[in-house]
Amino acid sequence: MYSYLASAQTLVLKNYGNLTINNNGHLYVAGSIENTQNATILVNGILETIGNITNSGSISSNNAGQYLGSMKFTGGNNQTIGSSSQASLSIDEINLSKTGGELKVLTNINTSKIILNGGDINASGFTITIGSSVGSPGTIEIINQTSGIHSGKVKRWFGNATNSTIASGVFPLKLLNGETRKAIVNYTSAPSVGGTLEASWVNTPMGTDGLLATITASGNGCSGNYVMNGSANGYWQIDAANGLNGGVYSLFLEGDNVPVFYDGSAGYSFEDACQVTAVKRQGNNPWGISGTHVSNTGTATSPKISISGAQGWSNWGFAGQTTSPLPVELISFNGECLEDVINLNWSTSSEFNSSHFNVEKSEDGENWINVATVDAAVNSNSLVNYTIQDVRKSFSSNLYYRLNQVDVDGKNEVFGPISINCKSNLDLNSDISLFPNPNNGDFQVIMKSNQDDKEITMVLTDAYGRKVFSMNKILQGGINLYSFNNHNLYSGVYYLYVLSNGVSINSTRLIVN
Repeated sequence: MYSYLASAQTLVLKNYGNLTINNNGHLYVAGSIENTQNATILVNGILETIGNITNSGSISSNNAGQYLGSMKFTGGNNQTIGSSSQASLSIDEINLSKTGGELKVLTNINTSKIILNGGDINASGFTITIGSSVGSPGTIEIINQTSGIHSGKVKRWFGNATNSTIASGVFPLKLLNGETRKAIVNYTSAPSVGGTLEASWVNTPMGTDGLLATITASGNGCSGNYVMNGSANGYWQIDAANGLNGGVYSLFLEGDNVPVFYDGSAGYSFEDACQVTAVKRQGNNPWGISGTHVSNTGTATSPKISISGAQGWSNWGFAGQTTSPLPVELISFNGECLEDVINLNWSTSSEFNSSHFNVEKSEDGENWINVATVDAAVNSNSLVNYTIQDVRKSFSSNLYYRLNQVDVDGKNEVFGPISINCKSNLDLNSDISLFPNPNNGDFQVIMKSNQDDKEITMVLTDAYGRKVFSMNKILQGGINLYSFNNHNLYSGVYYLYVLSNGVSINSTRLIVN
């Protein structure tokens, strides 16, 4: 037998008032319900309202665990339940069948069953507990897949037995904007001791500590390997309590429009659906693989990831290969000219699939030769420093260097060039002059200096850079004149270099007829 009470006004139970809704009873209130201090509402049937339920007294059910005492919320606007003066509120069943708005809880909620048939529950920082013990784990029935729970924690009881249904293991978490962050836990090997799992969404970037591993894609139509170099902006915090221990479980994680970070920067997304998986972290340990990746039945931006054979709890989150990350982020490249070598240094802040660097040199900025090949870090999200020394085989004062970075797949990117001037701090007031030029092999060198007693070396090379002869001289302030005779030079082009402390300070071309 059903009984109905319809009212557009607030239903108030005064001091020591008592309202009982018997089995099969259905009380509908077209307004709000206020249960004052020392008043009692016993719900063994259905208490339905389109308004708020404020409780300072006692609300309970004699049918706990039988899903017969139900609070049903059907309003089209926002509703509230509970009171901030209460530590918690217990009711056998909460039936959310709203046509609009949300239900905001004002205290911790304990219930045996939640039916989500329309609208969201705003936990507002509180915890909603489903079930009461390992023998009464409770259930969540999702009729409307857009319904969920946001802004708080969901705690569920699990027995020391396996479970295989969505209702027995779902955590219907959402974000405030309505995007889902659902998790489903099904134990395929029973826990040694039953207890609770408490889940919430932490809206903080995961970071990449422990990632950068190369894994094999799996699932329908997926093949090849990929590198987990990106992670989601947020993760699931799932903690075991009340004795829960042991067991092996399968896990399903679903997220709508998941933002992705690469090297601490936002604005990325995962490469494609096949290159997304779920990773686990316990405590402050790095992220890593737990269990076996089964498939992603969602998309790259809204993954639906299944993991089998997982163990242990703490954090779970999405990781995968991001869209077109820079293979190498170069933060510096420089060189310094020493007496007989040039020191080259470069640093990277991150590397992705980087195989090696070819260090290339040129005297004119157009024609390049490879002088060294240096192995790269392959994958890194931290600072990596590189250094090499190039022995000076040319007396040219200006040298150019560039880095040719090569990926593991053969693609390359060129950095530079940089120019290194190997002139010393000797201040010459004019260029070197040769007289005559062209000549028959005998000539004079005329050069100026503003310094006295400066030791220099003059080196003559042929057009191929081979040294013909060299001599040491002392420069004096003013004009200096040096004669070169009887060196039996063949016809052709030569280069005269003037070195100070092994570093070229000037040069000029000589033609011998």
